[in-house]
Amino acid sequence: MNKILIVFFLLAFFVVSGKPQTYSSEDLQKTNAELNKLYQEKKYADALPLAVKAVEISEQVFGNNHLEIAKALRNLGRIQFFLKAQQSAEIVFEKALSIYKKLENLSQTDGADFAEMVEYLAFIKYQNQKLVDAESLFELALKWFEKTHGANSFKTANSLYVLGNLHYWKEMYKISAQYYKRLFEVVFNNSHNKDISLMMVYYRAKCSYRKAGMEDDFEVIKKQYEGLKEKPSENNAQSEAETKAENLGVINGRALLLQTPSYPSEARQARAGGTVRVEIVIDETGKVVCACAENKAHKALIKSTESAAYRSRFSPTLKDGKPVMVTGTVVYKFVL
Repeated sequence: MNKILIVFFLLAFFVVSGKPQTYSSEDLQKTNAELNKLYQEKKYADALPLAVKAVEISEQVFGNNHLEIAKALRNLGRIQFFLKAQQSAEIVFEKALSIYKKLENLSQTDGADFAEMVEYLAFIKYQNQKLVDAESLFELALKWFEKTHGANSFKTANSLYVLGNLHYWKEMYKISAQYYKRLFEVVFNNSHNKDISLMMVYYRAKCSYRKAGMEDDFEVIKKQYEGLKEKPSENNAQSEAETKAENLGVINGRALLLQTPSYPSEARQARAGGTVRVEIVIDETGKVVCACAENKAHKALIKSTESAAYRSRFSPTLKDGKPVMVTGTVVYKFVL
């Protein structure tokens, strides 16, 4: 339905019969004011025709490759994104990106908006498994977030998180570890922001460092994380609770859905089998947010078991009546 609405509005504004209407910069200001009001109220469907109109006005008033056109396209793509019209948003964002790349000396505000748009586009690419494009876009977004907000800003967190994941699954563990290290520092220093769990980041960093053979380097992060137990503060109250999270031991029997890992032909041919233990972190909803198989297992079995663990679900663990994050171990057995 959303895609039909978008096509309708595009036709309504861009297929013009007779003499086209002449606009001015004042018309653009008025349209943007109405658009921003609806956007702030999250009335995205109502804002959509105004966003399309703003693009039309900006193109007429400013010509090609102007910042105002890029901003109008960014606003349109953002509304399409929230209306879940991802394909339309991708096209519009890419058009805006091509204009932004030709501009120089963006202000801090415009640079920050550009970084946000690039990250939206990166997420679309990531969801569509266009991982090479997604990686380069997340790197670009990270660069601009650092430039406009600073390297320690929480604005960098999402890009750092995805880049850490992408390099982990490519088995580039040293690079993954560095992204997770930076993410840990950002989340640690912005503990008032609860969007990303410090505990999840800690265990993902721990896994990357271990697989990269950099356990000694990880000690710095470990001391910082465990130090929350010794010097709790109001700002770090949630993080401190996470460091004291209960370890449930082997939890195969607690699973609501325990996915069975595939037995890769690569492992069979190498006659690799036996038991693989996967350390996991389960969030408050029962979702697995970190899975790390022991290093001694065959590489193909590690990937298979970690993938299965991530797709498994568990009952939320309650403490004093409230759901909490916990750790545990899932054990998989491969019989030759």
